[in-house]
Amino acid sequence: MRIISIFITVFLLAAFAIGISMADNDMSDINLALDNASIIATNFSLANTTNNTYANGVLLVAEKFVHFITVSMVEIMRVGILFGHDNPDYFTPDFIIGITKLLIWVMIVSMLIVPIMYFLGFLIMIAIWVISKFKGRKNGKKTD
Repeated sequence: MRIISIFITVFLLAAFAIGISMADNDMSDINLALDNASIIATNFSLANTTNNTYANGVLLVAEKFVHFITVSMVEIMRVGILFGHDNPDYFTPDFIIGITKLLIWVMIVSMLIVPIMYFLGFLIMIAIWVISKFKGRKNGKKTD
């Protein structure tokens, strides 16, 4: 599982938890905060800040990317909060904590796969070297 998808899942679980905690309260404050975040995400500009046309193109691409990421996160948060608010029975705090722990373990294991494979390769190389030393000693040859 990719780390980005795990972060998005944890972000969505946090949004569910916020929605569940707001199940008995008025959602107008949350909606106002999300609307303000959405407005702030769309009202910034990086382009045309320099006289270099090449830099303006790069800044425009960066601006579009940041706009995409911020709008995506705000809308994921909005969907999670609204779903958690409308369906508080689906997600108990124990379930959310258990899923979060599972995702953290999956993330740790997925990051350790490559170093473990390097370590196993190193152990195999040492085992081959030790076996060649014993075979050389058994045959009476001196091996390096």
